[in-house]
Amino acid sequence: AQRVIVNGIPITADANTFQIIRWMPGEVLIYRDKTGKHDYEIDNSSRYCGYFNIGLREVTWLKHEATNAGSSCKVETLPGVDPEYFFRLNGNTGWYKDRIYQVSTNALGEGVLRIFTSQEKLPALKIDRVTYNYYHLALSADGQLYRQISRDQWQRYNPILTEWTTVSPAPTDVISLLPSDYH
Repeated sequence: AQRVIVNGIPITADANTFQIIRWMPGEVLIYRDKTGKHDYEIDNSSRYCGYFNIGLREVTWLKHEATNAGSSCKVETLPGVDPEYFFRLNGNTGWYKDRIYQVSTNALGEGVLRIFTSQEKLPALKIDRVTYNYYHLALSADGQLYRQISRDQWQRYNPILTEWTTVSPAPTDVISLLPSDYH
């Protein structure tokens, strides 16, 4: 290989020693080559105005949409949230440790951030069942994210490995994240 290209853009990495450490599609590429470890933040201005934006050092949420009159969108940082472990459940709903974050906007484009802990009774979060095509998505009291993929099979999300692993026995005392009509 002669060069490394990310989303059609050549980056300054040695192609012969290039190794991916962490890839967060549309957000961040962390890689290593003969000169050391590097962070490459994906230049995608359209993501900046998304409900949640995961950067190298912070996660932001949409405080105000851009306007037709030319005003830029406004975002605010989620304090204390490590972007490495923030998991986007869908476009406007995210999970970090024992908290669920949800952003909604009103007719004026003003964003409202709601934060729920695993100890609270959650309202229906309107998580898209098409995106999460399994029987049950739930949060335990200790902040673990679970999904039920069949009647007798549950999986837990591991944010460090960014993968789902099968668990046994089934979790107890979990709070459903899907509206009750999905069950």
